[in-house]
Amino acid sequence: MAKQKKGFKKPGTTRQDKTRVSSANVKTAKSSSVKSSTVSSDDFAFGKINYMIMLGGLFLIVVGYALMAGGKSSTPQEFNPEIFSFQRITVAPLLVLAGLCVQVWAIVKKAD
Repeated sequence: MAKQKKGFKKPGTTRQDKTRVSSANVKTAKSSSVKSSTVSSDDFAFGKINYMIMLGGLFLIVVGYALMAGGKSSTPQEFNPEIFSFQRITVAPLLVLAGLCVQVWAIVKKAD
């Protein structure tokens, strides 16, 4: 370790220096938080079109699950062949998959 000259103190070693440094850090932290509170439209990851496409995809998913619902028998001993209808087996799952694909497309699409 190198020897220090007499009367030379390292900055930040005295109590006054430490409080001065910490108060400066607080001021810069406050000013940066104030600057970040203003939000412009460029700060959003998605644009308005992306959110509209996402809502459309969510609608397709909800409709698909709604079409899958039902087909319940009135008693456990009775078989209801309606649970194997074309609507529940084919159309509804395709709508859910289409909705998921639309969601992925909305996320990947470049925001305008």
